[in-house]
Amino acid sequence: MHVGHISTVCFPDSCTLVTGGTDNLVCIWEVKDEKSTDFVLSECLKGHTSTITSIAVSRSYRILVTGSEDKTAIIWDLNRKQYVRSLIGHESGVQSIHINDTTGDIITCSGHILRVWTINGDLYLTKSTCPSSESILSCIFYERRMTEWSNKDLIITGHKKGVVKFWFKQIENDKSTGKYRWTLALAHQIHHKSRVNQSFDKSDIVCLYISNSKKTLFTGSNQGQVYAFVLPDTSDTYHLQREDKYKECMMCNRYFSVLGLYYCYISINAIIINI
Repeated sequence: MHVGHISTVCFPDSCTLVTGGTDNLVCIWEVKDEKSTDFVLSECLKGHTSTITSIAVSRSYRILVTGSEDKTAIIWDLNRKQYVRSLIGHESGVQSIHINDTTGDIITCSGHILRVWTINGDLYLTKSTCPSSESILSCIFYERRMTEWSNKDLIITGHKKGVVKFWFKQIENDKSTGKYRWTLALAHQIHHKSRVNQSFDKSDIVCLYISNSKKTLFTGSNQGQVYAFVLPDTSDTYHLQREDKYKECMMCNRYFSVLGLYYCYISINAIIINI
């Protein structure tokens, strides 16, 4: 049971909730949905020495990875609810984590540095993805299918001022040592743009989500806006829908525009879409 504020949450499945708090605890709850929804504490995991900042889960590998301001990430066995190992060496607190459910690879982001680890805790690579004065605000794997067009792992990162970067994980020859090593190569970069006047939207990219079809990338900003980027061959269609009985935003009381594409300026911390 938390004695401080809850700082981050994650649903591994419809029956389990994982919470991290300012009390350094990671709590696992069972969701009881009978006459009314209730949460029953199953286990409290202790290992961090500072506030929990991020939680990621892999259903395939049944692991939980938590990041903290104590500059570490911890891998937990989700079935046994036990400590497995720590991922150490970060220069600052771990702000963002993501797990590739296909390969088991783990991303940890600390400041401007992105690290990729194996599921066994071995470090693949370390990469600076933005100026040292900035931080990586969000990250995600593009979990490709075996029939996809590229055989390279793709990592997407969100940054300040509306910047989204796409990275390929690949092997290159280190000229100084003559040995081969893993690295990230910048493949593409996009900016959020206003659809009204095509000016750059400089709000920070704090959340990323890939649709179940693997054809659409959703990006969420700290200004409460969600953008959708699609591949040219996709048939995905997503539309903002509002109930007719609401004529104005319930948060700021501003009337919806004709197109209904107004977003209240509230920071987005997560995008959850079930298609």
